[in-house]
Amino acid sequence: MQPDKANTADVLRASPQIGHWIGKWEFVESCPVIDNQGMEAVQYELTIKRENSKLVADLDINGYMTLRRIHTSCTSDGSDINIVFFESRQGDQNLSHFVKGDVLFRIE
Repeated sequence: MQPDKANTADVLRASPQIGHWIGKWEFVESCPVIDNQGMEAVQYELTIKRENSKLVADLDINGYMTLRRIHTSCTSDGSDINIVFFESRQGDQNLSHFVKGDVLFRIE
């Protein structure tokens, strides 16, 4: 089964070992600003939860001139999960380069 083609309704049934991903995950990255006069930070917050028999996630990305709210589905082909674009939240229209079903990233 291809990770981006997995049926999200069957994720927990087919791969019960991925239930340990449920919860809130955070990552912060820092980089120099363009004029090298300090640092910028971008915070990623991924909240994975169970909805009925599916795993879904909300991805919030916050940083200088960055604000993204994305609702995703989670697919699996084992103990790893793919975070798959479903829709933008709160009217974020700047995500037109993503289409429903695009794998945003994989967590191993």
